[in-house]
Amino acid sequence: MNDFIIFSGTENIFSDLTMGSVNRETIFVRNPDIIVVVLMGTMSKEEKNRWEEYENLSAVQKNQVYMMDADNACSPTPLSFVTALEELIGLIY
Repeated sequence: MNDFIIFSGTENIFSDLTMGSVNRETIFVRNPDIIVVVLMGTMSKEEKNRWEEYENLSAVQKNQVYMMDADNACSPTPLSFVTALEELIGLIY
C-alpha cells in the first residue's frame, strides 16, 4: 500500500512503521486527510460507513473516505498495480 501512496503523490502517515498492522486507535491519533478502505465484498461499504461516523477525523470532514477493490490493491500484478494506482489517483484528485 505504501507504493500506491507514494506513486499517487501523497504522503503515508504510517511510513515509519516497519511491521504490524494499523489499528483504528492509531488512525484516530494520526488523523489522516484521506482514508482508503480496502476490503472484499459488502464489508467494504459497511467499513466505509463506519469510518464516516467519526466526524472528528479530517478525512471525514473533507469527505475523503474512499473504497478500493482488494483484488487489485492487495495482490497486484504489474497490470493490476497500474489499474489500482489509476483508481486511487482518480479518487484523490
